[in-house]
Amino acid sequence: MEIRVTKIDGARVTMREGFLRHMVDLVLAILASLGMLVALHSISLVDFESKGLFDRIKLLESTEPLWARWNHTAQNIWVWSELVVLLLNKKRRALHDFIAGTVVVHVEKRVSAI
Repeated sequence: MEIRVTKIDGARVTMREGFLRHMVDLVLAILASLGMLVALHSISLVDFESKGLFDRIKLLESTEPLWARWNHTAQNIWVWSELVVLLLNKKRRALHDFIAGTVVVHVEKRVSAI
C-alpha cells in the first residue's frame, strides 16, 4: 500500500511504540474476552446447545457482567474518537498515533532496474 509507520522524527518504530499504538485496543479486547468467558461460564452446556445462533448471542448478552457491557461502550467510544481525531488533524494521525508518537507516511515505490 506504499505506507509506513514511523516516529514523528522519521526514525524506525520500536517495540515500545508498537505496543503503545495498540495498547488501548489490546486492553479493550482482553476485557471483552474476559466478559465473554464469564458469560459462557454462567450458562449450562445444555441450555447453550439447545439454542440457535441468534438465541445464543442473546443468551450470552443477557448473562454478561455489567462491566463487560460498559467495555462494549468504551470500545465504541474509542473507535469513533479515533475516527474523529483522524479526520480533524492535518497529518491524519489517529489517537493511537498521538499516544505512541507515530505517524503513517507514504513511501515512494521502488523501481527496480531490469
